[in-house]
Amino acid sequence: LLNHTSFKGNKVLMSLFAIDLGASPATIGVLYAMYSLFPILLSFYAGKISDRLGLRLPVMLASCGLVASLLLPYAFPGLATLFVAATLAGISNIFYVVAIQHAVGSHGEGPERMRNYSIFSICVGVSSLVGPVFTGFAIDGVGHRATYLFLAVLPAVTVLALLLFPAMLPSPKHRERRATRRSMADLLGNVRLRRVLIATAFLEAGMELFTFLMPIYGRSIGLTASQIGIVMGAFGLALMAVRTVM
Repeated sequence: LLNHTSFKGNKVLMSLFAIDLGASPATIGVLYAMYSLFPILLSFYAGKISDRLGLRLPVMLASCGLVASLLLPYAFPGLATLFVAATLAGISNIFYVVAIQHAVGSHGEGPERMRNYSIFSICVGVSSLVGPVFTGFAIDGVGHRATYLFLAVLPAVTVLALLLFPAMLPSPKHRERRATRRSMADLLGNVRLRRVLIATAFLEAGMELFTFLMPIYGRSIGLTASQIGIVMGAFGLALMAVRTVM
């Protein structure tokens, strides 16, 4: 909840800050793409690292990366910094999400596992609402740079909690490993999984297009950051409901 709220708010803040710095829509599009560039290449390996190192260390390192991605624009405001921060945020988020989903799926069987994923989906839905709305009001209240500082506090709490309470994120139950090694091609070879991936790709593309275009269009028609945040929060919550059903 804390990390995803921060990440969702980060994307809204980046777009609005880039507009304030005079960036063109094309530049913002490239900047927005940096959140996803390396996750495309690293997502499969993020799972392997989670298998080898457990859950606590990847979550802690990813949370630290999220904190750093938010402190950079606060300390060094500028378009060049935003490119570095967006790249770091994207890399950190994919390692975090993979490890957390591994944790959710590794505990319990059958109905219990479905309950775990339901709770996880609720948290993601809530953060998709709270992140943009909080960010919008914070920008109007204290400005872009201070909002980066506020958002950095959220993943910092995650790091602090895991340092003080190591047992909060238990290791997944031990399962027998198969002798054969899995690759990305093996996953794509699964017909049912491939259908899910294709459907998810279209859904995520629509969501990301809306998230990218809304701040630019909203500013062009005179909406405040708070109003843009409310619209994006409502959209994120509605879309998460659809994803949960799927």
